[in-house]
Amino acid sequence: MNKLKTLVISLVLIVSSGIASAVSVSGNMGLTSDYIWRGMTQNNGEVSVSGGLDLETDSGFYLGTWAGSANFGDTGALELDYYGGYAGSIGDIGYDVGFIEVTYPGSSGDFSETYLGLDVMGVGIFYAAGDEFGDYAEISYGIDAGPGSIGLSYGDYEDSGTNYVIGYAIPVGDFELSLAYTDYEGDTAGTDQDAFVVSIGM
Repeated sequence: MNKLKTLVISLVLIVSSGIASAVSVSGNMGLTSDYIWRGMTQNNGEVSVSGGLDLETDSGFYLGTWAGSANFGDTGALELDYYGGYAGSIGDIGYDVGFIEVTYPGSSGDFSETYLGLDVMGVGIFYAAGDEFGDYAEISYGIDAGPGSIGLSYGDYEDSGTNYVIGYAIPVGDFELSLAYTDYEGDTAGTDQDAFVVSIGM
């Protein structure tokens, strides 16, 4: 948590010093038939609701928080995340580097990660170094298809398993409707999972 506190203090100093000339605030909310994370259900296959708030400066720094219903035994029924980082681009390459603290208020299982995301000619590359659990690497790609887009991803979670996602997202008014098939192959026998997920968010 000390890393996150340091990042928060740094961003506050930047904003208050006038280096960042503009700050924007945005929110998000969603409803999904199951909360899937890296191929694994986080809500025992039940409907999950979520919402978040983000603060961004025009220089690329950001802070945010996100909460969603999560329940898998001994971790309660709520996940609350805090994160911050810096995003920008160099030529045609976009980047996002930051830190996230994932907590389960009133329960156990909290963990944190330092992450780096790249967008190279439409190909997404993501790597997270876990402080408590294993590291995670993922590659993804999006394809325009009619009024919506197809999303493909493959990820490898160290000491856990691999997953892939095939999804289609389409705008519906002010919302986005997405359909996705997820598959997880665990390193431990009997931990494989797969799901068809329907989500709507804004």
